[in-house]
Amino acid sequence: MYKNYIFDMGGVLLKYDTAAMSAAFAENDEDAAVLEKALFASNEWRLADLGEVSQEELLHSALSRVPQRLSSVMTSLFEHWHEYMTPLDGAEECLKTLKDDGKKLYLLSNASERFESIRALNSGIFSWFDGMVVSAYEHSVKPDEKIYRTLLERFSLKAGECIFFDDMPKNVDGAKKCLLAASVFAGDFKSIQQFSRRNA
Repeated sequence: MYKNYIFDMGGVLLKYDTAAMSAAFAENDEDAAVLEKALFASNEWRLADLGEVSQEELLHSALSRVPQRLSSVMTSLFEHWHEYMTPLDGAEECLKTLKDDGKKLYLLSNASERFESIRALNSGIFSWFDGMVVSAYEHSVKPDEKIYRTLLERFSLKAGECIFFDDMPKNVDGAKKCLLAASVFAGDFKSIQQFSRRNA
């Protein structure tokens, strides 16, 4: 029986669509693509998730990759993108069901220090969790086995009693290497609730 349900954040519990975020600030599709690539697809974005560059350094690198005419637009995107990370329909209901079934809930997310702002804006979602591990504070990111083991060790969890949900297949594979049950999440909260009820 799985006692512990572990969730990724972006694309699983909260909306995470970098193309839509970028388009919300750009005047046309071409500019949106430039903004998205300069910020979200940059190496510095990955390093921020690792906790190796600051938010100030991330913005500086993004600005260096866009034409001057887009500087103010990039700054606005950078300052507000996290506000577009809102709960997916059914996410909180699913977490409540799992808690009612007696499950423990944990978050395992690749995220920069901007996580604190995301958490503040979505306090309802995060109130359900028994523990959280965020990459920027651990200096390791999924699918590195280290971050899964950090979660298991910090909260004294047995891998065989855990099931993990992530929208990225490579992160699911990383969890399986650490002997966790894991599944690629494709938006079906009802199936998770039904699975929990069968294993209550």
